[in-house]
Amino acid sequence: MCSRPTEPGRFAWLLGTDEPPPGRPGSVEFADACAFGLSAWQVLPAIGPRLFAWGGPRRVREPAAQSVRDRMVSLDVLGRVQLRMCARLIETFQRRGIPYAMLKGSAVRFAAYPDPRLRVGKDFDIAVPRAFLRRAEQATRDCGFIAAQWNPSTKRFYLADPVLRAKVEAQHYELGFLVRRQVATGITRDEEAAIRRDLDSQFIWHLTDSDEPACYVSIDLHHGLSLEVNVEPLVEQSAPVNWDGLAVQLPPPEWTLYHLIYKIYWEGVHNYGKGAYQFADLVRLIPATTEETFARLLRLLREYRLEAAGYYVLRRLSLTFGLQLRPEVEAFLKQASHPPPELEPFQANDLGDMWPKLWGVR
Repeated sequence: MCSRPTEPGRFAWLLGTDEPPPGRPGSVEFADACAFGLSAWQVLPAIGPRLFAWGGPRRVREPAAQSVRDRMVSLDVLGRVQLRMCARLIETFQRRGIPYAMLKGSAVRFAAYPDPRLRVGKDFDIAVPRAFLRRAEQATRDCGFIAAQWNPSTKRFYLADPVLRAKVEAQHYELGFLVRRQVATGITRDEEAAIRRDLDSQFIWHLTDSDEPACYVSIDLHHGLSLEVNVEPLVEQSAPVNWDGLAVQLPPPEWTLYHLIYKIYWEGVHNYGKGAYQFADLVRLIPATTEETFARLLRLLREYRLEAAGYYVLRRLSLTFGLQLRPEVEAFLKQASHPPPELEPFQANDLGDMWPKLWGVR
């Protein structure tokens, strides 16, 4: 279903899986939709074909569509590079007996999409129990990753200040920005041309001093989901899925759903225009969620006092994306629509609906 053009989220339908709105868009509306697709670049490989099918033969010849095509090519090459390096690291973890589980969007890539290249990201998030953290860091370094810091003005990583990094890590729940620069090899002329055309509009690719396209592959090692939530339970309960002959450890589905709801809501209420793309993940995960998995998800939401987050996020699946929700989900939404009378909003982590802010409005 499609929201009215004046509503926040008028292109939210692109993130879903149902039929696009009827009719063909005008040039301005299609250009706006392309701009949204580029802003939701993490899922652009998945939603790009829906965008082009809606635009039709006339619109896909316009400049806005060319920008989307170029970005999709650059993301496809990025995804191949990222997954190759991630596979190398996972194999190293397995050889050295380091327990782990993929996290956040990195888990969703394998759990929700038929091909993990359809869901990209800036980095790979990997959960490692604190007792194995330094061994995991050494394995990552042995695969060619180094501690780095991002410079937004130059769009480059540089060697991290070890003193500053130690201070930050002491107060945080991850070892962030273990980075490897990778020159693109084995790409076609058309792929390289698309990457070069896309250079000025994104941060993903850059040119080396030898004028070769290169990207960064970044690994974040988490010993917590937050300062209050350790990763040991989800790593212990993780299970393998087969990808291209490699067994990849994924957390239980309730943990992936919990983290997705937490991210959509908590970042959504504290920012403008951030995180709408993650509904593409949720729309693809919820239909396969069993009654037992949802019951475990509710226990997590209650334990960490995020029932309000669950209410605001999950209700959008039927309101905006037209999903037919399971009875237990509908029952939760009905119950959670009435706040606990004994709690003030801040005690229930109820900061209001994140939906308008996801689209940059109040």
